[in-house]
Amino acid sequence: MKISIIIPYNEDRGFLKEAIASAEAQTFKDFEIIKQFGKFNVSKNLNDGLKKAKGKYIKILAEDDLLLPNCLEDLHKGIQGYDFVNANSQNFGINPMWYGDEEYHESEHIGKFTNFAEMLFRNQLHQLTILYKKSILFDVGGFDEKLTTGEDYDMSLLLLKRGYKLGYVNKFVGRYRIHEINKSIALPSEEFHERKRKIKKLMQERYG
Repeated sequence: MKISIIIPYNEDRGFLKEAIASAEAQTFKDFEIIKQFGKFNVSKNLNDGLKKAKGKYIKILAEDDLLLPNCLEDLHKGIQGYDFVNANSQNFGINPMWYGDEEYHESEHIGKFTNFAEMLFRNQLHQLTILYKKSILFDVGGFDEKLTTGEDYDMSLLLLKRGYKLGYVNKFVGRYRIHEINKSIALPSEEFHERKRKIKKLMQERYG
């Protein structure tokens, strides 16, 4: 088994079937899908999914997002010689301008990593586009289950800090859904920005 796709969720908000269908439609065929349901936070569900995974590589898919058909094929090619790899994504759903946040004013996210210092102030890597070697996730002890949000940001910084090699694939591999019941967009604007400030502060304290 080459790749395990883990879909962590604690409720189906109406998008799960579409997410699964996008995973099943991959041009790359050597993979499994792990639908990891649990009444826990994302980190706990991810770690539980990791324990079940048979693949050499791990792809994480939120239940409200979509993989493009080329996702696994392009990321699998791109990860050779690296420990984890990321690519580009597209935003879709409600008008991104309604979101009130500069990260989502554009319809596309180009995941080109610049440097570690910049990562401390802005997460340049979307988990939707990342493929990991499973072994490195176990090496660092999995996702931090104390975090209720920002677990992907924390993992990226941890891996970079530990010296794991990051690759980049200049392809679009996923679609990030922006919607009113997204756990971030559902927050009042000031609460959303305060949460982001707290996450960035925590990351800077941990890895700065």
